[in-house]
Order: sequence, then C-alpha cells, then structure tokens
Amino acid sequence: MATQLRGGVVLRTASHVRVSKATVRPVPLARRPVHRMAFRSLKVSAVAAPAMADRPPELFGLTEFSGLEGKAMKSALRTDWPEKKAILSVIPEHCFKKDTVKSLAYALVSVALTLGCGALAYTFIPMKLSYIGAWAAYAIAAGTCATGAWVAAHECGHGAFSDNKMIQDSVGYVLHTLLLVPYFSWQRSHAVHHMRTNHVDEGETHVPSRTTDAGAMYKLRDTFGSSLFGLVNSIGVLLLGWPLYLLKGASGGPVRGETNHFWPYAGAKGKHALFPGKWANKALWSDVGILATLGGLAYWAYAAGSIMPVLAPYGGPTW
Repeated sequence: MATQLRGGVVLRTASHVRVSKATVRPVPLARRPVHRMAFRSLKVSAVAAPAMADRPPELFGLTEFSGLEGKAMKSALRTDWPEKKAILSVIPEHCFKKDTVKSLAYALVSVALTLGCGALAYTFIPMKLSYIGAWAAYAIAAGTCATGAWVAAHECGHGAFSDNKMIQDSVGYVLHTLLLVPYFSWQRSHAVHHMRTNHVDEGETHVPSRTTDAGAMYKLRDTFGSSLFGLVNSIGVLLLGWPLYLLKGASGGPVRGETNHFWPYAGAKGKHALFPGKWANKALWSDVGILATLGGLAYWAYAAGSIMPVLAPYGGPTW
C-alpha cells in the first residue's frame, strides 16, 4: 500500500514501513498567506500512520535532520492537530485589535532611547582609540534600544502596527531606512519567509543546506570540533549573515537563485521571483530611502572632516 506525501512515498508492507529518500514537505500549510494559514493534519493512510508512529525514528533515516534525536519528526504523523478556528477561539479578542496610539508610543520610546544614548556618547566619550571599550559598550546599549525601533518597523511590515496603512508604511519605511534596511523589499521577502516556513526548496531565509551541498561545513566542524566551529560560525552569521542575505540571498530558497534586495530583478523569474509585479517598483522605492540615508551619512563625515564621528555613534549600534 502506498500513500503519496508530496515528494516522498510512504510504503507499507507486512513487515515494515519506510519513507523514500525524496524530501517530505508539508506544502499545504506553506502555500497560504500568513494570516490565513490553516492548521491541518498531515494525513497518511489509516493503516500507514499508526504503523509509522510506532516505529523508531531511526527507521526513517531522518534522525540527523531532526531535534530531540529524531523524535520531533514523529509529530508530522499526528492526526489530532487542532484546526485554525479552534486555536483562534482561545485567543482574547483584544489581541486582534490594533492600537495605533500605543504602537506609535512604543516606536517613539525606542527612538528616544536610541537618540538619547547617541547624544550622551557623542558628548561624553572622546573620539579616541583608547576609548574603544567605552564605544563598544555604547554600541551594545544603543543597539539594543535601536532594536526596539527595528521591531516596530518589523510590525509595520507585518501589517500589525495600525489599521491606517499610510501611517503604518510611513513609520516602517522611515525607521527601517534609517537603520539601512530596505523596508518594502524586506517586507516582501519576510512575508515569503512566513508563507514558506520549513520548505526546503521555496523557504526564504534560514533554509538549511542539503547534505550534498554542505560537505565543506561538515569537514570544518569535524576538524575544529563542534564547540569551536559553533562559536566561529555564530560570529560569522551574526556579523555577515544579514548583509549577505540582503545582497546575495544567502540562506534563501534554492528555487530563487541569487537574489538581491536592492536590485529586484536578480534571481529567478516567473512564479519563483522574489519581487514579482508591483514589488519590483516598491523595492526600488526602498533603494531611494537607503541612498538618501547613505548620502546623509556621507555629508556628516564630510562636515566632520573624518569618518570616525559617523562610525562610532552610528555604525556600531547599527551593525
């Protein structure tokens, strides 16, 4: 008896159940817009599902790809997942109401804290190499405050900031642009990220490499050990992961090719284009804001006679 699972086939005989080596993907969830996602069961045959659930995860050959030593993979075989309506029914009604005033207040508090940190540092910390420790501490403090502004813009991108679309996009555009984030470009790619979560072909950001493509990473891990490799890899991801994603689509879905948030025509075309239709023009409007911000920073450095007065108070927290 065989049941098709969108890329893999569950085969059951009298003695065993196995999953083909093709990738098994819960596509129906990923194909819906974020706010309309349905929580549905991944259904297999009535005979195959219990048989698979009773088998150890090692039988499927998927242990190395899953948490909890492979036990997490067994959750895909459950048939009692609640429907979307059941989940929404237990969430308090006020959680679905957008409060523009409160949203603006949160954004303004984050902006005020960030600017306050910058003003204090610019006034009291000398622009000297010997004070690099103080500037590093400032970058951490101001960067934490600026993350609040970044998150407010993130909520704008999700449509959760306000029912007034003009206010929402204006706030998101200004805040993200000042942090050198292309607002509309990232709004689109982030929505795709949520619509294709855990999809190994069409996912957007944090898509794991196939085992056949990650041989070099495994060799580095085996050479340096898991702890040292994990530390170096984490530092590299935190420092370079974001710009590499914006510029080259690093960790994006393989079906889209090498994308670019500043040039929306890069990467795949047609149904797998990251910025189809109107999104290409909106991405270019994001570029206008980024160029204006870079121009302002360049003028600041020119007027100050050095780039350091820009890098220290602005570059550290932003990075």
